[in-house]
Amino acid sequence: MKRFSAALALLLPLLIVAGSVTPRGLTASPELNTDPATAGQWAGPFDWPLISVHSVVMPTGKTLLFSYDDSTQVWDPVSNGFVSSEALTRDLFCGGQSLMPDGRVLVTGGTVRGLPPGPPYGLRDTHIFDPFTESWERVGDMAQGRWYPTNLTGPDGRTYVYSGLDDTGIVTWNVEVYESGVGWSQIGSIFALPLYPNIHLLSTGLAYYSGPTRHTSYITLDPPGMIADQTSNYGLRNGGVNILLPPGPDRIMILGGTRDSVPTATVEIIDLTVDSPSWQYTTPMNFAREDANAVILPDATLFVIGGHEIRPQEDQPPESTAVFQPEIYDPETATWSLMAEMAIPRVYHSTAVLLPDGRILAGGTDGYYFGEVFSPPYLFAGERPVIESAPATMAYGSSCCLDFSSTTTNNKVVLLRPATQTHGVNMDARYVL
Repeated sequence: MKRFSAALALLLPLLIVAGSVTPRGLTASPELNTDPATAGQWAGPFDWPLISVHSVVMPTGKTLLFSYDDSTQVWDPVSNGFVSSEALTRDLFCGGQSLMPDGRVLVTGGTVRGLPPGPPYGLRDTHIFDPFTESWERVGDMAQGRWYPTNLTGPDGRTYVYSGLDDTGIVTWNVEVYESGVGWSQIGSIFALPLYPNIHLLSTGLAYYSGPTRHTSYITLDPPGMIADQTSNYGLRNGGVNILLPPGPDRIMILGGTRDSVPTATVEIIDLTVDSPSWQYTTPMNFAREDANAVILPDATLFVIGGHEIRPQEDQPPESTAVFQPEIYDPETATWSLMAEMAIPRVYHSTAVLLPDGRILAGGTDGYYFGEVFSPPYLFAGERPVIESAPATMAYGSSCCLDFSSTTTNNKVVLLRPATQTHGVNMDARYVL
């Protein structure tokens, strides 16, 4: 029996001890690695009642899914079935999403459909989903509508909301903060942030804006502001991936995306713990990828899935230009390893999230009502450790103990924040040893 004690460094950690569909019609080539111990293994695909444009892993272990209209679904990975659904009177599509300190899901804004050729407008609505009662509540409105905003959970547990088209169709630069039991406060502005800006909380209490534009910057939270501008090497990465790189909380990776309508395989990393940090190229991916997703894994690697290798024309189906092989990046060796092929193209409006049992749930892509589950290679590495006991709740800044059994001596316990994924943005993703 092993015992582990550690101080919690982050809010809401997720503890991990390491239907029918016709596939795309292509036969796997002999060169493909099909050994689960090195390439992982897919289960599914299985039919879903919606396209999972938004996916949130909740403290209960279930996943909240919502899409274009007013319907929402809760999926249970244990039963591989949908256990509850609820229709809303408002469309949360393209809103912001994050987990609050008490485990509830905060959704900011959404879509008011504009008349062609005008863009959609943003809702001022704020909705909270309770994972324990599996029910929605509408709370106080924001000062401005938000379509394509980004939520960021601050070190004090408040939620900061950035950017988004307002209810007149104009990008708002105003920053608002939500506090449970208090409501919304306007705290200032940050100019020139794009839609769905990639913003990460750092261990210093600052945040960092890292794209998709070429210019990146530290951000002060309250009052909001940008300081110490840096510049990436490749430049604009529309449809690129942007995520904290394990094992530390202060390294950021940007990869893929398009510039001048051409997807790229290039990858850059910035280490914000060093003096005079700057973006540095690392090993490129095996495929160029636009509109991919990334998932932090409990073994401190990074799983990248989907995307277009070539930007499709309007009349091309997604499968004609999609990348069907995911790949895993190892930060220690700066190498990429190709994984087993999936059956469904995962491109624009797709999501990928880490489940509590270490598997990955993939869903979404316009027109594809299917989910798939991927088991990474570490799940085929022998007998898995078993958690024997763990506290039901853990307070921020306190210590916790858990008991687990294992046949090996090289076990490691990590804390992973549950994923909140949409439009290639995993708001609040992080990994802590």
